[in-house]
Parts: sequence; C-alpha cells; structure tokens
Amino acid sequence: MIARGANEELSIMASNSGPASIGGWVYFDQPSGMRHQNNDQPIHHIFRNDAEYVVQGVPVDDQVRLRLSIRSQRGGVSYSTEDQTTGEMTIPINEWHHFMYVVDPQSSVRFFLDGEQRFVDETMPGYSPNVSDYWSHETVGSWYGTRNPDWYNLMVGKLADLRIYQTGLTGDEIEQIVTNTR
Repeated sequence: MIARGANEELSIMASNSGPASIGGWVYFDQPSGMRHQNNDQPIHHIFRNDAEYVVQGVPVDDQVRLRLSIRSQRGGVSYSTEDQTTGEMTIPINEWHHFMYVVDPQSSVRFFLDGEQRFVDETMPGYSPNVSDYWSHETVGSWYGTRNPDWYNLMVGKLADLRIYQTGLTGDEIEQIVTNTR
C-alpha cells in the first residue's frame, strides 16, 4: 500500500496493491464546493492523491453525488464511478452520511452508503501505476491546483473518521463500522 522509491506515497490504486477500502462520515453544507480553477461549478474534494485517484462530491440539483475517479496520469487505465452510475451515490445536503469505497484495482469497485451496498462493478478495469519519482500529494478537503498558492474545489462541509484500510472490507465489516461510529 505504500509505494517505495525516492518519494514514498500512499498508493491504493496500483495494479499490484491488492484491495483497499476508503471511507468516512461526510456532511455537505451546500451542493457545490468552493473555488473552481476554471470558473466552472466547484466540486467538493474529499480525498485525493494527485497522480492516482480522487474521491469527490459533485453538485446535482440540491444534492451531492459522490464519485471515485482513478487517473492514468503515468499509464494505467482511467475509471470513474460517475460513468457507471445514475443515482446510487447521491446524498442530500445538511445530513451526516457514511460512505465506503472498496476497490480492487483492475478488478472491482463496491460502494456503500450508510452501511448498505448501493453500487458494484465487478469488471472495473481502472488502475494507476505507482508514481514515486516525485512527491504526489495526498490532500483532504481540497486540491492545491497548479497556480500555487491557490487552493481549489474546497469541500464545504465536514468530514469525520476518514479511514483507509489495506484490505477489501466486507459488507458486514462496513455495517459494523457504521454502527460503532454513529
């Protein structure tokens, strides 16, 4: 799970990393995030590794749709749950909700909302090679952009108990986490 090299990093989307799970509690104050770099509607960045993956919240009417995107910046295969779903990952604003993505690169992705499996793709091709020849930043709640020191797509809300596991959690394990952290 930790890519070794000149610049070690958390690498959960590499083809050889095995399954991983990432999730936590999220509360959005409004449908859109704050400050988009191209003056588009801002999205909420929840968790991001600049070269490999991003968990985001995208405004949809008066709600927020979560999405996981895998980037192929240095080879690999891009993938986004947004291309595969219709409404399974949409949540209302001004409420706490627990989300969990269980990802096995080049194999599958499952999405759980409040302990209930809402989406599964057993033919998910996405993966992103380890990028350790430069420091690929992990950011929580924002994206640092390319015009330093500007920060973009700030999450407008709250994030609690963000967890990353070096295993593919089962539905029962996720349900237990939701119950124990409610």
